[in-house]
Amino acid sequence: MQECQTPGVSGFRALRTWQAKRAKMMGFAPTHHTTALNNEYYANHPAELFQFNLSNPLIRPHMCLYPEATGSVSEFFHTNRMLAMDDASLDLGQLMWAEWKKAPHRHFYIKELARLHDGNFIIPLRWITVNGIESFDGLSVTYDSTVSYCDDESSYLMWLVGVALSWAASMPHPIQEIANNIPTITVRMMPWSDDVSGNRTKQYNTHTNVYMANTNLPHAKLQQEYFIQFVSTSQYASSSEQMRVIAENTGPGIWHKAYNCVLEQEVLFQIIPHILPADNPQQAEHCSHMTGKGSRPCRHCEIGRSAVECEQDEMYGLFFSGGPEHTVAKTIQDIREQLLTACLGVQDAVEQLQTKTGIEQLIPKARDLQSIRMSHPETRDAQLRNLLLKGDQRKAVKNMIRTDIQAKLFQWLVEQPPHTYLKIPMTSTSRSNIRPGDHYNPLLDVPGLDVHQDTPCEILHTYLLSVDKYIWHKTNIEWDKKNEQLFAVRLRASAINGLTVTSTLDDFILRYPNSLLGKHFKILQQLAIFQLYDGVCPPLVFELRKATGELGAVLWFHKIANLNQYLEDLNVYIANLLDIWVAIDPNRIIVKQKLHILVHVIFECWNAIFRSCSVYSNHHGASFNLARRMAGIKLFKHQVSGGWWSQHNFHSTDCNTESQPQSRLSPDMESGPLPSLYMRAGENVRTFLQQHPALQRRLGWVSPLVLTPAALSKPLDCLWYNCKYLVARSRDICNDRTGIFYPGHIRKILSCPQEDRSVAIIDKYHINASRDAYFNMPVLYRMCDPEGQGLSVQIAVELVLFIFNAQHHCRACGCTRLKDQRIMQERKLTERTRSSLIHKPIECYLVNTHVLHNAALLREVLPRELTLPILYVANCEAHHKDRSAFMRFVGPLKRAGAQATAAETRARNKSGKDDGQKGAK
Repeated sequence: MQECQTPGVSGFRALRTWQAKRAKMMGFAPTHHTTALNNEYYANHPAELFQFNLSNPLIRPHMCLYPEATGSVSEFFHTNRMLAMDDASLDLGQLMWAEWKKAPHRHFYIKELARLHDGNFIIPLRWITVNGIESFDGLSVTYDSTVSYCDDESSYLMWLVGVALSWAASMPHPIQEIANNIPTITVRMMPWSDDVSGNRTKQYNTHTNVYMANTNLPHAKLQQEYFIQFVSTSQYASSSEQMRVIAENTGPGIWHKAYNCVLEQEVLFQIIPHILPADNPQQAEHCSHMTGKGSRPCRHCEIGRSAVECEQDEMYGLFFSGGPEHTVAKTIQDIREQLLTACLGVQDAVEQLQTKTGIEQLIPKARDLQSIRMSHPETRDAQLRNLLLKGDQRKAVKNMIRTDIQAKLFQWLVEQPPHTYLKIPMTSTSRSNIRPGDHYNPLLDVPGLDVHQDTPCEILHTYLLSVDKYIWHKTNIEWDKKNEQLFAVRLRASAINGLTVTSTLDDFILRYPNSLLGKHFKILQQLAIFQLYDGVCPPLVFELRKATGELGAVLWFHKIANLNQYLEDLNVYIANLLDIWVAIDPNRIIVKQKLHILVHVIFECWNAIFRSCSVYSNHHGASFNLARRMAGIKLFKHQVSGGWWSQHNFHSTDCNTESQPQSRLSPDMESGPLPSLYMRAGENVRTFLQQHPALQRRLGWVSPLVLTPAALSKPLDCLWYNCKYLVARSRDICNDRTGIFYPGHIRKILSCPQEDRSVAIIDKYHINASRDAYFNMPVLYRMCDPEGQGLSVQIAVELVLFIFNAQHHCRACGCTRLKDQRIMQERKLTERTRSSLIHKPIECYLVNTHVLHNAALLREVLPRELTLPILYVANCEAHHKDRSAFMRFVGPLKRAGAQATAAETRARNKSGKDDGQKGAK
């Protein structure tokens, strides 16, 4: 700008000074933390991040505070967990409701007596929305004049509602005293951690990051980077150490104050952790679980033992159904027992625990003390110096000394780290026991969070990059060159309309079969089944690919219309996949943990932003620099979004008075003599984001562009004219030759502005009453007129439901003819050619039920008998027993062979070492 001679351009230092003043004014900066292992890191406070959410007009209006009690499930606030009616779940939900338009000063709480407009009394238990209407579930209260008055008011109330209520004596709700007439809100959060390289080069520079998201927002918003919050990063502190800042500031009863831009007043809010999404190794760390490294590989249930025990019928069957669930209390107890064992100096029992908890100090300390008190002739215990003390009496004394050493070492452990132990009140029981965050995972002690059950299956890593990868390896590893080329030719001829992909990427998939990414496995998930028929792969592998495609489509449902039916279907699809796998390899379900994790089946968008900030850090204080940079981005986003902030740090000398932000007073509160003052940026700053698409892309915010169903893209000056596309009811963009559910293929889209009428000319198809037995998919036939010509019909564009994918039924039509096709390079046709499949002109198609896009809508419109899952094995229990019997026969042979090979290797290495020593002499 200076080169263009623009007047009044400030220097870089002035810009940074102004930014520092603005950050100080808004009162948001990273906070310093020291972990129990004395690792240092900086974090953005989760409560402050939620304060920005509540005061941001681009976020708060989209938050759904009350769970939706509808038949379909598509959001976090539709789940059964949010609608649970037990006492613990009720206290984790929304505690208060008010009629904000008519009587905002009247606050109604759950578990207290309230009066309706008609004069009846009720006790609300939960606040919900039903079809968009705020409602409640509760107890009806009636008065019986025949009952004598009871002096004990709590007993009277318990009798009134007819059930034993432990909370009746605490009416009105205890939170009312804390709130002091301020509205209260419960918000749900989704924290997760991920490891990412801080470099753009191939050299891996490990950073462990922690993020969080607001699960009161719909998924359409959470898919945008704008709505993801950065908490912390560190090259030294693990995710469990960094999660302590979340664990200590969330949970029921921990209240924070914020400005609600919708209610235009201050509110109190509490943060409840909802789920812990991550890849499987990270979720195992959240659960303090060893995952596949231990004999019990599942973080959800207690399956597994030794190899011999896993081959027994009962244990082998549990891999298909799940064993007894892990509990948080049992996990904490196991950790305590391992620590006590370490205090005895026993190495083997805690070998895997040492590197994660820092107890490597305990075993040397225990052995040193045992040596001093039991072995060293000058310092050992006086009783052990008595030479007459022998046998059982001497053993008893040694055991007593070991127990005493164990107790002292455990107390020393409890007192670590000193900087947190000294802060504990003298009367607290925490001074004599291990504590979350100091001695074990802090997430294990968060109320309302069960780490073993709230770590849902992450589809990308568990399914696409694992299950789909396993089957792809099994498929192509046995190919010869002929089958590989045939697969490539068929894949190249596949239709991609309705798949949301631009290419089949067949060249890359076949050239680098062992280097595929998620996008490649998505293509194979949806299209591979149509290329593997008639000998390209063994029949059992074809059945496995079919089961993998059917399950994958169901896992990607964006909306579940009937949850009970969905779960029943899901169980069948999972059973089919596992049963076919063990028919191929019975040991696969034992050694591949991600196959078993499907029995328990439910983010990486910020890694690129983090990396771009990391490469400009000086790397001397990576955690501080990155947390401060992310905080600066958050402050900038909040200002240009029109968000409000407290003026408690604002001074008129810090900013030019001509650009003073607008301010608004919150209602008076009894807790303070003066009201808090809130402010926001001026109008030109607030509208800057919505007027500049380039800034929207940089901040990861998508403008709420509304696609109206049946909308058309059209030219002018014509009576009837061709249109480029139409918008279906599902808001899919439908072009020419797109498969749509009327059903049919669009031939033309026409519109007449004079009549305000739009139509689509489609080739009409008929769905066969029975599915194809080989592919297990519905079949489409072209409808014909009496003369045998293909039938085309004219329909109103409003009747178009959604797009779908259909593949030509080459197996039934006998499509085998090939032709040479010129290869496109650099957007130009070259003289190089490759083989291409020519479809026969027979209008017979398969409805692709493996497709991910609109998979739920497709099953809603198709007859149930065409999509009903069919068990691959009628008697699953007998099948599992047969496979376990095979394992008991093959397993010992494999283990004996492995032991013999290992012995030979050791002998060969020893012989080589001896020969080398002789040669040196």
